[in-house]
Amino acid sequence: MLRKMPFVFRALIPLCGPLVFAATANAVIKVDLPVSKRYEVSKSVSVGKVTGVNADQHVVEVATAQTLKGTAGPQKYRVQLTGKTQDTIAKVQIGQPVVMLQDPALTVVHVGDTWLRAMPVPNSQPPIWRAIQIDPTGHRDFPGTTASLVRVMEELKNGKPTLLNAVDAKPFLGGTKEVAKLPVTKPTFLLTVDVNGDKRPDLLVGTAEGVKLFLASGDGYTDATEKWGLSGAAGATAAAGDVSGDGKPALLIGKTLYINDGQKFSAAKAPLEVPDGVAIVAEALVDVTDDKKADAVLLLADGRLLTFENPGAPGQPWPKKQEKKLALSGPAPLAAAFGDWSSNGKLSVLIATETAIALFPVNGDDPPADFERLTGDPLTTVKPFGGGLKNPVFTALDINGDKRPDLLITAEGGVASLVNRGFGAFLADPDAGADLTAEHGLPVNLSTARARAAIDSRGDGTQDLLVLADDGRLFLVTNPPGKKP
Repeated sequence: MLRKMPFVFRALIPLCGPLVFAATANAVIKVDLPVSKRYEVSKSVSVGKVTGVNADQHVVEVATAQTLKGTAGPQKYRVQLTGKTQDTIAKVQIGQPVVMLQDPALTVVHVGDTWLRAMPVPNSQPPIWRAIQIDPTGHRDFPGTTASLVRVMEELKNGKPTLLNAVDAKPFLGGTKEVAKLPVTKPTFLLTVDVNGDKRPDLLVGTAEGVKLFLASGDGYTDATEKWGLSGAAGATAAAGDVSGDGKPALLIGKTLYINDGQKFSAAKAPLEVPDGVAIVAEALVDVTDDKKADAVLLLADGRLLTFENPGAPGQPWPKKQEKKLALSGPAPLAAAFGDWSSNGKLSVLIATETAIALFPVNGDDPPADFERLTGDPLTTVKPFGGGLKNPVFTALDINGDKRPDLLITAEGGVASLVNRGFGAFLADPDAGADLTAEHGLPVNLSTARARAAIDSRGDGTQDLLVLADDGRLFLVTNPPGKKP
């Protein structure tokens, strides 16, 4: 179960210089019963595979594949679903994994992506465990799939667990500073990317008049849009990635690819074949086809996910590799962010509609993970979004410096974050915006400042937040100075 516990009060810091600090209360968000504790107290832990499903009798046949702890379990056994656990049978298929944690008092079985409490049936052959109830806290302790839980258990066996069980919810306490005044109004997006290889992030800004490029120079930024060949570039979305394998980031702006020669960008001759009249919600340049070349993947407002394969000569046409319609719950996608959100090396996309947040794989037919599968609780329990998500904006950044992407979410109802636990699980912080207010140093409303991006401003592995206001003021909101991954 996720729980926010009182922690400490932040000390008052005298205002000296341009950074603004403030004192507020913070908290620790944690789970009640970590998987590591379950593993520790279990007499035996084994991983099996479903070999048969009897839907009429609500019985699952299992063959043990490996024992991770304790004495070896039975080679074959059955799990009989009773009472309220019977509905789980609909989610069980042959070939799926099963995790069993045996304890002298009670056994817990994870099957069909569900935590079940079970009791052994005396003198049964093959052995039978009767599922007597759904574990009351399991879906919050680890809401992920059974397949992901197997990976967690294998890490515990090896003594190198990486699943995050708690987070000290005090990001963005390094202060807020106005770092520039850019000649733009009402920016629509902000992207940080080092286009010229000087180890300093430059800024790509979307505006109603077109896309602008600002190079980091001295203590500020210089407009290099024309010099770098981006005059006339336009689009509501953008992404950066090395498509040529030469270390120089290319840009995808809307459906046009811009190749970087180290001095300027040149538009590829053939834009991506994206249908007209459908807005692009989000896009990315990342290897989707496992050939070590960055491909292009786009999410459209009608729920279609398009993948274009890098031909190896980026100036040539990019053929459409895949088009699939996502099984969205409710209305159209309004915000999205691509990334390795499940810590499995595979690209997935987090999507927000007016009523839901869900995670979809880019490749394969695995079902999406809804908000409750991601966090253990319904979206309606997150205070800022209890009434829905109106005008949502996603900002992907590593909030706690653990090398995993987290998500800052704003909507008209407020600000929250999803802190990545790994393995497709997240800790939801409904108070992530507590320090991102005028009272605490940020003089713009974060929910309406849609142009935001992550930046490692100190080069220490911890990402900070850049916020570009409607009048062009650029603010840097830092995580605690010196914080290390």
